[in-house]
Amino acid sequence: MSYYNNSLKNIEYFEVNVIDNFDYFMSLREQWNHLAFAQTDETPFLCHEWFELWLKNFLGKNHLYTIVLYVGGDIAAIAPFYISIVRFKSVPVRKLGFISNAYSPLCNIICGNIDPTRRREYILLILDHITSRRDAWDIFEFGPLPNEILTLSNIEGY
Repeated sequence: MSYYNNSLKNIEYFEVNVIDNFDYFMSLREQWNHLAFAQTDETPFLCHEWFELWLKNFLGKNHLYTIVLYVGGDIAAIAPFYISIVRFKSVPVRKLGFISNAYSPLCNIICGNIDPTRRREYILLILDHITSRRDAWDIFEFGPLPNEILTLSNIEGY
């Protein structure tokens, strides 16, 4: 999906792709790790190899739904999500959430080392995509996340 954006003054043209198969996921290793290694404080748990191992061991019958944000033709942010079937108040629902479980110490949107204003813009673009695709999921679990993402200024309006 390509978009021209008037609402965010610093980003004019961007594209959002959804990784929904393992081969596509594997093809992004180098670019993924470039962003993850720039986000140095969380690198081991954001690198491509960590998610590759997780997917091979825990994805099972669930569905990969990782969002990749391109700005100017380059990968600018990655939101590593998947869709699982869970029970919510005894009703089976499709849950969109981070690729994580008890063995994953943290989750985060991977943006590399960028300034907080740009990071906020990327998070908002990803949230816009998620809300525009409500037909793909029933509930959305956005956490656990580092505190800087959960601040009101980053997710205001969602």
